[in-house]
Amino acid sequence: MTEQQITRSINIVVGSVEENSYGDMLFTDKEGNNYKIGNKRVQFFKDVIIEGNAVQLNYTTGYGKEYIYNAKPIGDMLPPPTTPQPVETRAGAPPREVKPEQTKDSRIARMNATTAASNMISGGMFPAGDFGLLASQIERWNNFELDASQIDANLKKMLKGG
Repeated sequence: MTEQQITRSINIVVGSVEENSYGDMLFTDKEGNNYKIGNKRVQFFKDVIIEGNAVQLNYTTGYGKEYIYNAKPIGDMLPPPTTPQPVETRAGAPPREVKPEQTKDSRIARMNATTAASNMISGGMFPAGDFGLLASQIERWNNFELDASQIDANLKKMLKGG
């Protein structure tokens, strides 16, 4: 088998890694750029593409399409990731709060809260204007910030309109 010619290389720090329902590896870098490796080639990348690892992605072309040919760990070749600092937007305005990085669990909780709120509103339990309030209550429940009595009281309050 002949070696493929590398068309370009980039260095990234892997932010998150997940697998979709087809078995493809989906991952992002710390800047939020998305990458995909097809399910037939995932086994060649599982030991390298790990959350927090610095890797070099090498691309090649085949069948008229550019794809990731291989990935190599690069250790300390990249500077360590920096934490964004609050920036003052205008004179006298307080700096914006830096939001914590979302985890896979927090994204799933948010998705479940949105779905549950949508189902409750479409079922006529709550008025459509309460969508954001309802979703935030369910998300807090999913993240163990509310116990059963607290969410029960909050939802009853919403039902009464107060």
